Amino acid sequence: MPDTDINRKFAESKARVIEDDILKERFDYTLEKYTGKAPPQLTVVQTIRPSLSIQELWQRFYTSKKSELKAKTQEKYENFTPLFEKLGDRTFDDISA
Repeated sequence: MPDTDINRKFAESKARVIEDDILKERFDYTLEKYTGKAPPQLTVVQTIRPSLSIQELWQRFYTSKKSELKAKTQEKYENFTPLFEKLGDRTFDDISA
């Protein structure tokens, strides 16, 4: 929308409506009331879980964070590694079933 007097007044009036709705606790989170457009329809899709083992996931996490950590924190994180190694190739699905 170009910055014109008419468009600016239109935007200011929408802003006043939104502020009023917020104050009166009736804000339309879909924004349909303010845009005149219906929200997009969402489609439920099946979640695909990675088949990473817990140990592999830990290693990836630790490797990605290692350069950001102080030496003492790295030591603490390294203490977790043997615990995750005990789980072997088990995944989250294996331990939650």
